[in-house]
Order: sequence, then C-alpha cells, then structure tokens
Amino acid sequence: MLRATWPDGVCTDTGIYYQPTVEMPLLSMYTRGVRFVTGRVNARAVIPEILGVIAGGCDLSPAVDRVVAWDDAPSSWPSMTGKTVFPRA
Repeated sequence: MLRATWPDGVCTDTGIYYQPTVEMPLLSMYTRGVRFVTGRVNARAVIPEILGVIAGGCDLSPAVDRVVAWDDAPSSWPSMTGKTVFPRA
C-alpha cells in the first residue's frame, strides 16, 4: 500500500495490528514525503461537504448494489456482496 501512495500523499489504514511491532519503510516514506495514518476515519469532518454534493444532485445509484428494508437487514447481512443500503422509515 505504501509503495502505491503518490509522493507527498497520505496512506490511510484502518486495520488493527495485533503484533507488538510492525516494520515500516521509514526512509523511503521520508524521501517520498509519504504520511501514514492509522485509526478510524473521521467522517464527521467532511459530512457538510458530502451533504452539499448530494443536495446538488449527485447520483449515488452506481455505487449501490441493492437496497434492503431495515427490518430485513439481519437476514440479508450475511449474503452482502456489494454496497447495500438499509433505509429506515
């Protein structure tokens, strides 16, 4: 993942590392200006911008594989293969 990051780019990983140490290619990251960020995504920071894009008419349907009723979520969750939306009334 780090080698695929553009120079001066940010590589974000939301994984959890259970081992006590993890090797990082620090010299190559430094010379390319790559920043590594680990942890949960701060989605709240961009919510206003995203809501503006949606309000502007952005069509999200190409990203949605299927829509399933909220009450049917428990039975359909194990068979999810793509982006599934569970709207609540």
